[in-house]
Amino acid sequence: MLRSAFRSAFLRGARPGLRTRRAGCRPRLECLESRDVPSTLLVDDDKKFFRNAGFTSIQAAVNAAKAGDLILVAPGKYTEQVVIPVDSASAS
Repeated sequence: MLRSAFRSAFLRGARPGLRTRRAGCRPRLECLESRDVPSTLLVDDDKKFFRNAGFTSIQAAVNAAKAGDLILVAPGKYTEQVVIPVDSASAS
């Protein structure tokens, strides 16, 4: 019995173990969870230490960072005043 079911599904072009869809039926995708992956943001004023640095100022990296991100700052001269915004959700 199993062999005949396998043979008939195989001959129709279906893969064994997978159910074939009826015409007009579309699979429904659901999001099971939402997850943000922490990033590492690189800062380098002259791009000698981190050649692929995305930022040349610390403040720009702070502005782009999200909760849980890591900011790596290369050695150099940064003449700026960095302001770290306080999120109302994290302050409570």
